[in-house]
Amino acid sequence: RRALDLAHKAKAMFCAKVVHLSIDISVLLIMFFWLAHVLCCGWYALGKGFDTSDTGETWLVDVDGNAPYSQVGPGFEYVTSLHWSLTQLTPASMEVVPRSSTERIYNVAVILGGFVVGSTLVATLAAMMTQYR
Repeated sequence: RRALDLAHKAKAMFCAKVVHLSIDISVLLIMFFWLAHVLCCGWYALGKGFDTSDTGETWLVDVDGNAPYSQVGPGFEYVTSLHWSLTQLTPASMEVVPRSSTERIYNVAVILGGFVVGSTLVATLAAMMTQYR
């Protein structure tokens, strides 16, 4: 809420349409990356839930107990998880796949939500550019 108020105050300081459009697009992209972060945290938590996996493996740990993403450190695990969440919201791909039923259900829900979010993002950007024309 405070960030939106700050963006509105910044827009009021400038008269140029280009600045208004830039601020609006920036706010939209920040919200998009915040959503990607939230989805990333959920995916990361599912990967750490090795004990609750019905298949005995997660995207972070395979059935033999190997953890290729964990060998580098938690920063790499987070960035890999963020990369995964961004690929679910955009038309991209990556090699990380769900390895348990819970991860697969989460993945399907994120893909369906990502379709709506991605479509809305494109439509909103088009409407903004048309409005400021």
